Amino acid sequence: MCPNRPEGAEPESSPAAGARARALALALRQATASVGGRGALLHQWDPGTGRLTLVAVDGVDAEAARPWAELREEQDAPPSCALRRGVLVQAAGDGLGTGAAGPVALPLI
Repeated sequence: MCPNRPEGAEPESSPAAGARARALALALRQATASVGGRGALLHQWDPGTGRLTLVAVDGVDAEAARPWAELREEQDAPPSCALRRGVLVQAAGDGLGTGAAGPVALPLI
């Protein structure tokens, strides 16, 4: 068993993991469309490591999403701030210097 994988978790290459990734991508696409968004990123928080890991992307190219792939919960980025505060966060800038304008983050925990 991999040390970073929770007990009972599916390997990332398993059919169940692939189905989960497709379901998350579809849910993110629908959520983005329902609010008229241009793009969205979905992070999963691991309280054991304090990391937010990018698990789904919609409408954002790979190069723009790369700086958002791994965040720390204490970082000054909208997803991290939303997690710490437990509320929706909208920022004038992204806190990562990527040039994202007006990112909004909502914790779903």
